[in-house]
Amino acid sequence: MLRSPPQELSYHSQDCGNHHVDINFKAKVPDHTIFSGISPASTKQIRYGTGDVHRVAAYQPQHPNQPAEAAVTMADGRAYPGLQQVASDMRGRVRGRVTDSPAVAGNEARAMRVLEVMNDFRTLQLHISSLITRIEAHPPDQPSYYLDGYVVLRQCAADSQAILATHFNPGNIGLQAGQVDESEVTKATLQRIILDACTRRLQAHKIYLRASAAMRWIQMRVQLLRGEKPGQRHVNALRAIDQRLRQELSDITDDHVVSDLRNADRRKGYWLDEDPALERMLAWIRMQR
Repeated sequence: MLRSPPQELSYHSQDCGNHHVDINFKAKVPDHTIFSGISPASTKQIRYGTGDVHRVAAYQPQHPNQPAEAAVTMADGRAYPGLQQVASDMRGRVRGRVTDSPAVAGNEARAMRVLEVMNDFRTLQLHISSLITRIEAHPPDQPSYYLDGYVVLRQCAADSQAILATHFNPGNIGLQAGQVDESEVTKATLQRIILDACTRRLQAHKIYLRASAAMRWIQMRVQLLRGEKPGQRHVNALRAIDQRLRQELSDITDDHVVSDLRNADRRKGYWLDEDPALERMLAWIRMQR
């Protein structure tokens, strides 16, 4: 029979004001320790094969000037704080081929990619939350409720929550149980997680760009009106602001969003060999509905 992976990925949100932004990412890969060979301070080296469940939890700092933090927890309860240090160690190991086998090296790279994408996803959710929870994001009066920018922001808030509420459904990885090496099962599982994580990041980045355009629309209206009620002398300027918003929104295509993300990934030197193409991510979205 075809073997299906476990529920490797789950997203949970914690309340942050009126918007849920905190994310827990959980990955389960059978009989394989993703973070093999890392030696964090004051801990013993993790050996390949010592655990099977790994938890990456991203925490929102209490003070806005504090950096975001993340922690990696193994199945036996050992925790290794500091996502950036873990990422640095992992990239060094993969590039230096300090691994037990090429298969393990590849799976370490895939596991690292999951961490990188999920960290981006969490950051985007925080940025979206900061936009839609601003005081100026709320219409000043009832007649303004259905103006374009405010409608876009409400839709962004709903779409952002919908991504977090969507459970990871891995489907079937298409491998015959007992007929392939376990590293190949791990590989297929991680590739499926990368697909899901990249798809969520794509959706979140598109929402963030749309919310940013709507916020610029609000700011331009505020600067124009300066506390006054819209009147006849504002008509042309308000029409131009509305047209600018529509143009910005039309420019935020799926192709543009993917290109924006890929360029940022390349600047950071990330491993992108197995990142899914846009067509595959769109197909994944349709399948998850």
